Amino acid sequence: MTAHVLVPALDEERPATLSPRIVSDILRAELRYDGVILSDDLEMKALANEYAVPDAAVMAIQAGCDGVLICSGDHDSQAAALEALVHAVEEERLLLTRVEDAIRRQQRAKERFLAAAVAPRPLGNKALRQVIGRDEHRAIADEMARFA
Repeated sequence: MTAHVLVPALDEERPATLSPRIVSDILRAELRYDGVILSDDLEMKALANEYAVPDAAVMAIQAGCDGVLICSGDHDSQAAALEALVHAVEEERLLLTRVEDAIRRQQRAKERFLAAAVAPRPLGNKALRQVIGRDEHRAIADEMARFA
């Protein structure tokens, strides 16, 4: 997750969330980070005082973020940001390849987490009896009991 901090040594004009120098050049290219990058909440005053949420959404994706957070629950603000992103792609201010790259990264993360979330099926009674109460387990329990 990016922060809305201004780091003049890295980018004198834009906060980290909106900075291609920080997100794309440093985080992606120099540090070779290939995971999903999300913005912090675009409605936070550190950003919202200077940038309209829809403009910040476009700038964050242009900078290299893969998704933006708009956390107030204001559906109009969220819709305006989405609309701004669509228009930016249509007007070629935001490259479609940049959006597709973000979608690929998000999809990869979803697949990884969904695969990890698949719980193994519990062992049946017969299989449990083959595992629980084995001599090795009893030896460990006896050893633990000696020090209790």
